[in-house]
Amino acid sequence: MEEIKTTLDILKELSLNQLEPQDFETIRPTLDDVFIALTKG
Repeated sequence: MEEIKTTLDILKELSLNQLEPQDFETIRPTLDDVFIALTKG
């Protein structure tokens, strides 16, 4: 649950353009892991 909550927070920040493009490259693996977990779940 924590990962999903964190991802939602990240997506919210992205929608508000609070993150720089290089920040997205940093969090992208985390997003991928969450999406994989959701798909398997």
